[in-house]
Amino acid sequence: MSLFNNAHKFFLVFAVSLALYGCSKTEEGLIDASSQETLVQSVEKIRGGLTDRAELDKLDVALADVARFSIDPQLVMQQAAKGRMPTKEEAFSKVKPLVDNLSKDELLALAGKLRQTYITQLATYEKQLADLRRRQQAAEDIGTRMANFEVVKADYANASASLSEAAGASALRLKLTVQNNLDVPVSKAVMMVNFGPDGSLTPWLSQRVTKEFDKPLLPGQTADVEVFSYFSGVAKGAEQIKPVLDAAMVELSGADGKVLLAAPKWEQGDVTQLNVLEAAVSHIRTQLAVTAVSMGSTRATQ
Repeated sequence: MSLFNNAHKFFLVFAVSLALYGCSKTEEGLIDASSQETLVQSVEKIRGGLTDRAELDKLDVALADVARFSIDPQLVMQQAAKGRMPTKEEAFSKVKPLVDNLSKDELLALAGKLRQTYITQLATYEKQLADLRRRQQAAEDIGTRMANFEVVKADYANASASLSEAAGASALRLKLTVQNNLDVPVSKAVMMVNFGPDGSLTPWLSQRVTKEFDKPLLPGQTADVEVFSYFSGVAKGAEQIKPVLDAAMVELSGADGKVLLAAPKWEQGDVTQLNVLEAAVSHIRTQLAVTAVSMGSTRATQ
């Protein structure tokens, strides 16, 4: 079940359970939210003092709206993303200070105020969501363009014994061949290079590599980038191991030396926030639609 569906189910169950409190008792009074039990009893008394069907419907809608709109949907979605939903007790703790000691008319006014707050939240979340989607699209667009400057070949070998002995460790030589498939010259390339056995937690080489070309690399041209790495013993027998290369371009400069393309920051945290906001926006729209239908049904009975 999706993040939105889980959270929506929680809101729906809690709202319905609060809205259905009560049958018919005696006198109208104030809401006593000192406990869940006294809340039920006091709502029953308020309902018992109402004889008009439309007024009863308004009360039920207000109770459901207070339950729906008193909890920050983004907070609930964030918890849902971690596999946890608020309990009814936690939801009640949010409602309790809002409704305690309110009359029916004050409850109706509170429900309208909370509904308007949700409408305002929706506008805020939609703006944040639009900004994230623009950043995501920009990251994808730049990533697509930067993919046109790529490593097309990688040769590796252990360095000479004398070099290894001088360094006091094993040495690995890695020669990368890059190709410029962009439509503009590139004078400098910065990339993150990881190289080593497939599935290894410790690659032979993991470093930021900067290469300034003697002459700007024209569209369609290739160039070699030499990289050396020194470490203790890991590269011995490298010829018998099929390594994996992961080379991600970070920044490319044009012929004038100015940055042409730079990888924007778009990380897993951004993806999570995007998913949370999408679920929160969808939830608010659903809740506002439910309230609108309920209000329409109430007007129809008048």
